Amino acid sequence: MGVGASIVMEASDERTATAAARAAQQRVERLESVLSDYRMDSEVSRLPERLASSHVAEISPTLARTAGLSRGLRHRTGGAFDERLGELTRAWRDARRAGEPPDTERTRAAWKRSRVEYQVRDQPQPPTLTAEGPIWFDFGGIGKGLACDEAAAVLRSHGIERFLIDLGGDLLAGDPPTGKPGWRIAIDALEYAPLSVELSHAAIATSGARYQSLIIDGVEHSHILDPRTGDPVTTLRGVTVIASNGATADALASALSVLGESGGSLMRIEFLDAHWRILERSSDGSIREIASERFPR
Repeated sequence: MGVGASIVMEASDERTATAAARAAQQRVERLESVLSDYRMDSEVSRLPERLASSHVAEISPTLARTAGLSRGLRHRTGGAFDERLGELTRAWRDARRAGEPPDTERTRAAWKRSRVEYQVRDQPQPPTLTAEGPIWFDFGGIGKGLACDEAAAVLRSHGIERFLIDLGGDLLAGDPPTGKPGWRIAIDALEYAPLSVELSHAAIATSGARYQSLIIDGVEHSHILDPRTGDPVTTLRGVTVIASNGATADALASALSVLGESGGSLMRIEFLDAHWRILERSSDGSIREIASERFPR
């Protein structure tokens, strides 16, 4: 997935640990072969061409599950998280690499095409995706968390319950280490007020423009796009979300990076079990903190 990965676990013996780690790695690699828009041979990269000639395409069970999960989260976040921005994401990615603004006509056309709706049918097998036109998926806002969930399922299938998975900074914890209340996790967003928390049976995701942005006319443009407008987020935020699973934590971190403080009301209605913190940096460099009542202190 182009990010660092590590698994810490307690196992009955080295052979079990090695087999479980290898199987988890293979599962993540298979997930990447389906969902990565960085790979031209992935299923999502080949999907737009298939849908251009037909409004219906057979898809893998993995893509069907991921699209269905993403679509549900899109609706629950009021569109602040959106999995259909792949073409627009590529335009802005190219701009950051070039160090200059993207072509406006390209970005507006890509955003309009991202409004295409689709349906996934699981039955009869194989699953199918029906769309009004080509779909350029971008699962970057949920992929690492989902991969953590998949890797955890593999570890548990090998009888391993005590583990901590780290995929590019998205973490998922199982049972705590023996004799301890949880896995000690450091949270550092915007290099402000770093925290250390105990994590078990939960996932944590952090999102922000700390390392990926483009300066245009003196304004910092995040790699995070507002799906509702097609424009990059220009308020520098660092968001941390703790949720019961990696996919939800990852997607909500992306959504709150778009919504900012206004996302608090949404979280209290739709995602009561999630804990979150938003840090916003103003033009004068000061940091403002907004957090849920149960976010660790």
